[in-house]
Amino acid sequence: MGDNQTALSYYQKALEIQELSLPSNHPDIATAYNNLGTIYSAMGNKQKALSSYEKSLEIERTSLPSNHPTFVTTYNNIGLVHQSMDDYSTALSFYQKAYEVCEKNPQLSQSDEAASTFNKIGSAHHSMKEYSIALSFLEKAVEIQ
Repeated sequence: MGDNQTALSYYQKALEIQELSLPSNHPDIATAYNNLGTIYSAMGNKQKALSSYEKSLEIERTSLPSNHPTFVTTYNNIGLVHQSMDDYSTALSFYQKAYEVCEKNPQLSQSDEAASTFNKIGSAHHSMKEYSIALSFLEKAVEIQ
């Protein structure tokens, strides 16, 4: 509904409750940080978004196997923040990590997550004026879709 301030308030309350009731490395707490990152990103607060996504990633690394599909979302979200700050090489490194998770999971290799990741890689290359590389990744995204 576009009321990011209210959403932020509820996500913060949810995180507080989860931190009181769950172990500190519980995947639901990582999801709560990811949700906060999304709201901060929508509000234009890139540093808080990045910090929230990084906290989510830190928890995921201690609580989930390295090929868990959740990593695709988190890596892509971190990449998006870096791309929005014109840090394309860092964005690409996180998009590559997301793609590697997709590659390790047969059910993800031809999924919406893989297509979205290819789209993000293509977008970053486009922003870098590497048009032929961008086109190849965007074509892969379309092929999967």
